[in-house]
Amino acid sequence: MARGKGSLKSLASISEPLRQYIATWHERDSAERTWQKRRLERIDYSIHDLPPMIRLASLRGQGILTAQFFGTDHHQFGGQLPHDPSPEQWLDYWQRFIQQRGHILDLVRRIGLIAEIAKDTDLPKHIHEELAFALYTALLDQLRQQRETTHLYTATTRFFIHLWRQQFPTMGETFNHTKPKADQTTLENLKHKTTLLLKKHIGTHAQIKESWTEQGEQDKPRIQFTLKIKADKNAPWQDYLTIERPRLKPARLAAWTQIQTKLKTHSP
Repeated sequence: MARGKGSLKSLASISEPLRQYIATWHERDSAERTWQKRRLERIDYSIHDLPPMIRLASLRGQGILTAQFFGTDHHQFGGQLPHDPSPEQWLDYWQRFIQQRGHILDLVRRIGLIAEIAKDTDLPKHIHEELAFALYTALLDQLRQQRETTHLYTATTRFFIHLWRQQFPTMGETFNHTKPKADQTTLENLKHKTTLLLKKHIGTHAQIKESWTEQGEQDKPRIQFTLKIKADKNAPWQDYLTIERPRLKPARLAAWTQIQTKLKTHSP
C-alpha cells in the first residue's frame, strides 16, 4: 500500500522517540553495556542462534505484544478500537499487522535497533523478518523491565493504530484518541445517520437513547453502555445493543458504530 505524507509523518512520530531512546544506550554505564553485549555477542543470522537470554526476552516480549494487541484497557489496541471485532476480524488484524513481519522489520530499521546492536556484535545490518521480530519483542521486554511505559505504548498500541489506519483509512478517525472536535463531529454524524436508518426501518416516530453504568473496581473501571430504541412515544424502551469499554467515550463511539452497521445490514 502506497504511503502518503500523512502516513509517513505518523510513522515518524512513532519511530523518532524510540530512535532517541535507543540512541542513548551508548551513554549508559559500562555495567549495562556489558549486560547488553554479553547477551548479543553471539548473534548470527538465525533466530535459533540468539543467546538464551535474548531468546527468553523475546518470548517474554511476545507475551507483552499479545497482551497489548488483544487487551481492552484504554492503553491497549483492543481498547482503542471503535468496535468489538469478531473472532474472524481479530485473526485478520493479527495476520495483517503481526504475522506479516515486514511492518516490524521496517520499524526496527527506522528506530536504529539493528544498527545499534550491530555496533557491539557481529549482527549483520541487513537481517530477515523473523530475526527482526525477535529483536522487536526483546525490545518490548526491555521497555517493560525499565518501566518505560510511554515508549512501550508507542512501540505497540500507537504502532498498531498506525497500521490500522493504513489498512482502513476511512475508519481511522473513529479511534478514541483523535482530536476532541473530530471525535465530536464523528459521533454527531453517527447519531444522525443512525437515527435516519432507524426511522426508515421501523417508522418516523422511532426513537433511540443512550444509557450507561460504571462497573468494576476503582482502578479498573468498566463502562457498560447500552443503546435503547422504541417504535413510538407510547412504546416501551427496549435494549438493542450493549457493550463494555474501560471509558465512556470509546464505548459511546463503538456502540453507535455497531448499531449503524447492524441497521445497514438488517432491520431491528
